[in-house]
Amino acid sequence: MMNWERQCFLFIRGEGVDVSNVKIHSENPTGIYFKEFRRAGEIKVQYYRKDSAASQMSIDDINFNYIEKAKFLHVTGITRL
Repeated sequence: MMNWERQCFLFIRGEGVDVSNVKIHSENPTGIYFKEFRRAGEIKVQYYRKDSAASQMSIDDINFNYIEKAKFLHVTGITRL
């Protein structure tokens, strides 16, 4: 895990989010993207997700028993803008 990935993980955990089911992929990095607001109406988005750990996930990586017990479930995806 790269330092910035670890810092994100520690921050989220420090905010009280249960990270007990987070899986760290030893060969694939965490994907990330940056959204830059430039002039009025101009947005630049940079994606760094090729071969990311999430892109390698399969249905077998999901602990459905854990999800069923969750009070909240936050699901996100990558948007074009």
